[in-house]
Amino acid sequence: MTAKMDTQPQDNQVRIGSDKFAAAVTDIDSKLKTSTVGLFELNDFRRIKEDIEEQQRQEAARTATVG
Repeated sequence: MTAKMDTQPQDNQVRIGSDKFAAAVTDIDSKLKTSTVGLFELNDFRRIKEDIEEQQRQEAARTATVG
């Protein structure tokens, strides 16, 4: 029980460094993985991947113009 309580503060800490942009990449990867489960054709995979990447570019453009 004590070990679990000791790890909680570490989980809640904000980490600043080279991994601060990893969440966006992981998000794209996870969307791609969940969207392509059970596909049989490469063309379907490519289409879904392009759609996800386009959504990411649009989100980045919105963020850049707002910020």
